[in-house]
Amino acid sequence: MGIIKTVKLPRKLKVGFSNSPANVTHATFRDLGFVAKEEGTFDVYSAGGLGNNYRMGVKVAENVKPEEVLYYVEAMVRTFTTYGNYESRAKSRTRYMQETLGVDGYRKVYQEKLAEVKAEYKDSLLIKLEGKVAVITGASKGIGEGIAKVYAKYGAKCVLAARGPKVLELAEQLKSEGYEATGVQVDVSDYKSVERIVEVAEKTYGKIDVLVCNAGVCVLEDFLEDDTFENRDLHLDINVKGAWNVAKAVIPSMIANGGGAIVVTSSVTGDMVADPGEVAYATSKAALVGFTKALAREFADKNIRVNAICPGYVRTPLVEGMAKQSDPENPERAIQAIADAVPLKRLADPEEVGELAAFLGCYESSYITGTQIVIDGGSTLPETTSMGQ
Repeated sequence: MGIIKTVKLPRKLKVGFSNSPANVTHATFRDLGFVAKEEGTFDVYSAGGLGNNYRMGVKVAENVKPEEVLYYVEAMVRTFTTYGNYESRAKSRTRYMQETLGVDGYRKVYQEKLAEVKAEYKDSLLIKLEGKVAVITGASKGIGEGIAKVYAKYGAKCVLAARGPKVLELAEQLKSEGYEATGVQVDVSDYKSVERIVEVAEKTYGKIDVLVCNAGVCVLEDFLEDDTFENRDLHLDINVKGAWNVAKAVIPSMIANGGGAIVVTSSVTGDMVADPGEVAYATSKAALVGFTKALAREFADKNIRVNAICPGYVRTPLVEGMAKQSDPENPERAIQAIADAVPLKRLADPEEVGELAAFLGCYESSYITGTQIVIDGGSTLPETTSMGQ
């Protein structure tokens, strides 16, 4: 009795990868084969095989990126389940579809199935972060939650850290959806607490490949009213010292693993723009840009890349809290005013920031380090006074 009951597969389904001209036939005479090219992509062959009635596979695609291979596997399965031979066990192999459909006919139906798969799954089968272990701080809500969901989608094993118990709930939610995730409650301003992140990550997954320093706070207050310096210290302790503590705890693990990537959540506020009441927040976020550049320079020879994300306004609980401070009677009015001032006329979704964080954490950004990337819908583009307006 078969174990897989949701779909009836070929009697055998062999997938091969070649990495040099010497072993190309291991990929071209397979049910599905990926032939590596010097520029780092694959040509894809399908419906080939050895044995009786051996056939070379049909070339169905060229210059396929490595992160896209799962789409081609799924298209192969769907092509066989639609056009394969289920009547004769001897012919229940993909290569016999070349007989029934012809080479051109097979290529056509495979590409139709591929288009169907890409339309259905969109980017959820990409494997940018497959096998990577990512530590994400401030992961219980807002931008951190968005980053966590995107990293999980791309195959990362996520260690989610935050002060409150909600981070444990998010980890359980991701696991229920089929992803690998572990939650840990920590206070990033306390180095001893932060060391627990590394302990959990290494015990659970054996290594750390990516660190996203995202934990942060923003509390608006007039500069002269902070008589106790409590607001100043809150921002420096969590936003600056928090990133410092987590990086210091994680980097030795990355060095032992041969390198890694660090993504720091800064902001357009501080380094580029600021508003009244944001002195503490702006100071802390500007400091993170300097932190990013210096850390990148110091650990480049250890194969550790460090980059900063500078978001504009993102629809998060933090921004909603700021709006409530700004306009207690009607916070939605404050949020709409912000959106109206953005050239794209909206706030960002947290997962849009997550996509940028995923890019900086994966191989696609392998030559990017020590920089800051703005993601703000164009909000920092307009001049204070526009000519002709």
